[in-house]
Amino acid sequence: MRICIVNNTYLADAFSAMGHDVLGLRVQPGIQNIAALLAEHDFQPELFVEVEVLGARPVLNGLDEIACTKLFWSVDTHLNAWWHADYGRLFDAVLTTQQHWVQRLEACGLPRVYWLPWFGVRRPYRPWQERRHTFGFIGRLSGYRPVRRRLVDYMTTHHGMAFYENIPYAELHDTYARVCVIPNESILAEVNFRLFEGASVGSLVLNQRGGTDIAGLFEPGKEVLEYGDVLELEEHVRYVKRHPEVAEAMAHAAWERVQREHLVEHRAQRIMEYAAQCGQNGVTGEDAAWHMASTLSMLWEAEYLRGNGERILQLAKGFEDEQMVARTLRLEWSLEKREDLRELCAWLMDSGDYHQSFVVNFAGSMCALALGELGLAKGFWYRQVTDGGASFLKAETPCDVYMAWARECRKRGLLFRPGLRFVPGQSLPEAAVECCLAASACAPEDTRVMKQLVSLCGALEGAGEHHLGFASALSLREPDNWRLGVDLARVNFEVMRYESGVEELRLAHESAVKHQREESFFKMLMRRDPSGRTLRLVREGVRASVGSDAP
Repeated sequence: MRICIVNNTYLADAFSAMGHDVLGLRVQPGIQNIAALLAEHDFQPELFVEVEVLGARPVLNGLDEIACTKLFWSVDTHLNAWWHADYGRLFDAVLTTQQHWVQRLEACGLPRVYWLPWFGVRRPYRPWQERRHTFGFIGRLSGYRPVRRRLVDYMTTHHGMAFYENIPYAELHDTYARVCVIPNESILAEVNFRLFEGASVGSLVLNQRGGTDIAGLFEPGKEVLEYGDVLELEEHVRYVKRHPEVAEAMAHAAWERVQREHLVEHRAQRIMEYAAQCGQNGVTGEDAAWHMASTLSMLWEAEYLRGNGERILQLAKGFEDEQMVARTLRLEWSLEKREDLRELCAWLMDSGDYHQSFVVNFAGSMCALALGELGLAKGFWYRQVTDGGASFLKAETPCDVYMAWARECRKRGLLFRPGLRFVPGQSLPEAAVECCLAASACAPEDTRVMKQLVSLCGALEGAGEHHLGFASALSLREPDNWRLGVDLARVNFEVMRYESGVEELRLAHESAVKHQREESFFKMLMRRDPSGRTLRLVREGVRASVGSDAP
C-alpha cells in the first residue's frame, strides 16, 4: 500500500518495515497546501496519516483534494481539542492518545474517533542492581509548571532524587536506564510520553492518577503505581524502599508489556485496522472550506499563526452562519480593527439577525466590553435572556455581565478551554472560567467571583494550581470556614505542598472544634479522602511548619 506519513519518522519507518511504499513528509509550520506537496513528490497515497506536531505547527490545506483514507493523530488532545474538533472534520477519522477524549471529541461532532496511545521503544532490560539512582526525573522546570517544580523539590530534598534537565532525545532512554523509579507529572493528569519512556527501560513509574486511561495500558499495582497527592506519593516511595524486589518485579512487568503491546509497530498495525473500518467521513467542497476557515480563525486568535490575519478574516467573512459571525467578531478584536468591530456589534444589535444565537450574543457582548461599550454589552446579554433562553440575571456593571455569561456558559458545559492562554483585558472570554477571570480583573475583591472560580476549578482536571490560588484568596476573607479549609488542605496535597496542606488541615480542624463541628469535620475528611490519609494526619496530631521534614 502507498502510505504518506506527515511529521513522524518512527511511524514512517514502521510502515516501511511492514513492506509498504511510504512517503515520509516533514511539513513546515504554517498554512501548507498538502495536495501541492504530494504532487511535487509525484506520490498518490492510498492512506494518509498526519501526526500532530507539538510547538510551531503546520495546518494542511487541500486535504479534500486527496482521494484516499485520511487520518489525523491528535497527540496533545487534552490541550488542543479546541481546534482539533474542527480540523479533524477534514479527515476520515481522528486518533487520540487519550482514551477518555474519544467520547468528548465525538460530542464535538467528529464522526469517527479512535484511541491510539503513544508508544515506547524496544530496549534491553537492565537489572536495577546495575543502575545508579533509586529515583530520577527528566524534564524542564519553569514558572509555568509549579507542580512539577514542587514534585522535584520534594523528591530531591527528602529522597535524594536525581534530576536531569535539557537531555537530548538521543540520550533520553540511556539516562532513564540509570534510574530505578520515575515519579511522573503531567499537565492535566493525562497519559504522557514519560510513562512510556520509563516503562520502556524497565523503570517503575509512579504515575499521577488521571481517570481510567492508564488501566488500558498498564495494570496499576502490578506494572505501575498511581498517586493522587503528595501523601500517596510518599506512601509509594516508602513501600519501594522497603520492598525493592517487588518494585523491580513491577517495573519488569511493565517493560515486558511495552515490548509486547506498546511499540511503534503495534501502533502502525492498529492504524491499518482503523483505516480499514473508518469509511469516508472527511468533509469536501464548501464544508471543507468552512472547517478550514474556522480552524485558522481559532489558531490566529490564539496566536498560533502569524502573517495571515487579513486573509483569515476574509475567509471567515465569506460565511454568514452564526458560528462564523462570532469568529469574525473575535478576529476583528485580535486584528485590532476597533472601529470595524464597533460598527459590526452595533449592526448586529440593531438588525433582526442572530437574536437567538448564543455564540453571536456572547461574542458580541465580550467584544463590546472590550471596547468599553457597557450599554451594548448589556444589550447582547438581555437579548440572550429574551430571545436566547437564558435565565434572567441582572447585569449593571462589567463584572455583572461577565458573571452572567459565566453562568450561561456553565449551564451549556463550556467550562474551560485547556491549552489556551487567557489574559484579562487582552483575550476575549469564551468559557465560564475565562468569564470569571475577566470579572475578577474588574472586581478583585468580589467574593461572589472567587466562590464561582473555586467551584469551577474544583470540577476541572488539572486545575489544582488555579484552585489553590482562588481558594487561598477566599479563605483570607472567610477564615472560620472550616469546610473551605478542608478543601484547601486537599488541594495543597494534590499540588505537592505537604507542609502547607498540613497547616491548612490543622487550622480547619481547630475551626471545626471551635464551632462544635468536629464530627462533621471528620466525616467531610473521609468523603474527600476515603483512603483515610488526611484523617490519620489529624488523629495522630501531626504538626508541621515551613521548613520541617515531610513524613
